[in-house]
Amino acid sequence: MNKLTFRPGPDIVAIEHIPEPETTSSGIIIETVRKQKYPARGIVLAVGPNMSMDIEVGETVLYQMAIEEGIKLDGFVFDLALSQNILGVFPTEE
Repeated sequence: MNKLTFRPGPDIVAIEHIPEPETTSSGIIIETVRKQKYPARGIVLAVGPNMSMDIEVGETVLYQMAIEEGIKLDGFVFDLALSQNILGVFPTEE
């Protein structure tokens, strides 16, 4: 796996968005605009200094999406989120 060379500023996290399915199990198409109002799931790529939460690179988090399109850099497409927009961390699968 490549490593993101970008270092976020204070209290900011770079997150690789995990896309949600475009349809439900019954085949209903989910509206794109409606999906973006809900929190998203993603993998932490980089963490800035002075984080108010204990978040580490590689963890899966639930965060509030701020923009539709991610930032493209170092072969990654990622979102930037303030630590206050991180809603929680999922348990690590072992």
